[in-house]
Amino acid sequence: MAKTPIIPPLPEEEHFEQELGAYNYIPNDEDDGTGDNFPSQKTSHDEDDNESMDASESKGKRRISVWTVLLVVICIILIAMIGYIGWKAYDYYHIPAYETGNISDDVEEPVSTPSIIIPSSDSSEDDSELELTPKPAYSKNTVGYLTVPGVDVTDEPILQHPTDDDYYLTHNEFDRESIWGAYFVPSEWNVSNVDDMYRVTVIFGHSNGNSMHKKFSVLKYFRDVNFAKEHRYIYLTLGEQQTRWKIFAVADYPIDPSYTIANPDDSYFLTEIASMKAYSYNQYATEVGLNDKVLILSTCSGSDNYDTRFIVCAKLDQVF
Repeated sequence: MAKTPIIPPLPEEEHFEQELGAYNYIPNDEDDGTGDNFPSQKTSHDEDDNESMDASESKGKRRISVWTVLLVVICIILIAMIGYIGWKAYDYYHIPAYETGNISDDVEEPVSTPSIIIPSSDSSEDDSELELTPKPAYSKNTVGYLTVPGVDVTDEPILQHPTDDDYYLTHNEFDRESIWGAYFVPSEWNVSNVDDMYRVTVIFGHSNGNSMHKKFSVLKYFRDVNFAKEHRYIYLTLGEQQTRWKIFAVADYPIDPSYTIANPDDSYFLTEIASMKAYSYNQYATEVGLNDKVLILSTCSGSDNYDTRFIVCAKLDQVF
């Protein structure tokens, strides 16, 4: 005998209505009776969850945005630092191109000295009304002012420590510590006035490898004959005296034997002058004799050369 299939009983009407009520079902014209169009139940708890998720996503986006900006800034700084270090290394080791040649002694006299003229005590009223450029409060050890036309050395203070010749290798013109030091004359030289200056006076200053952009580094422009032809003089102010010195040699010069002797004898003096002219990048026609006084500007030769010094040599040409 065939078995009758068991059909589950329909839910009671009351229970069925409660289930429908749970969905808040409201029939409408689009309802096809299948129940697929039941709207999903949405409670206040679900709305709070959605708002929290939106807020979290917004904060996350802001965090990502801040980190992106920070990363870009860091990259820019790193690129700038690498570029700066690369340029400094290039500037330190690279030797700029230059030409050498002969320089005649026919030089046009400058219209006026580039340094500041100090009026004498018997100046007229018109002269006394002339306003001079005030000098900063340099060290009390300042003994003069140096000007080298054509390069960045204009009315630069020259220092002389009374006892420590190494002091201005590490201290500037305000007696503050500095890796660039100051332009200075060793204590043994007499630079109180031109008449009492020794046969040879040396002014020292730092430079930066093969660079031509800092302190006495700028003197290396004189290697080029075209620049040297247009800039023949150095100016030194001592007290109320202004002096002009005519360049006769520019060279990477051996340290030994020493060129820094204040009062060499005649033989040594003439030998050194001839040697300086022989080592000179450009051959100057300017002659130097036993009665001449010589001024030498001295600095380091280059990035890896410690056996020579770069020197610019000039003889006293005029006192104003």
